[in-house]
Amino acid sequence: LDVICSTKGAEAWVQKLNKVTKAFVRSYKNLHFYWILGAGHF
Repeated sequence: LDVICSTKGAEAWVQKLNKVTKAFVRSYKNLHFYWILGAGHF
């Protein structure tokens, strides 16, 4: 539980978003790879 960030509020906000895929994530143990569509490069 994080009292600074409203986790339940953030979850509700995400559920209200349009259901268009903007990103993909692949995870294995402690390694996470995020592929953000249309983000450019950095």
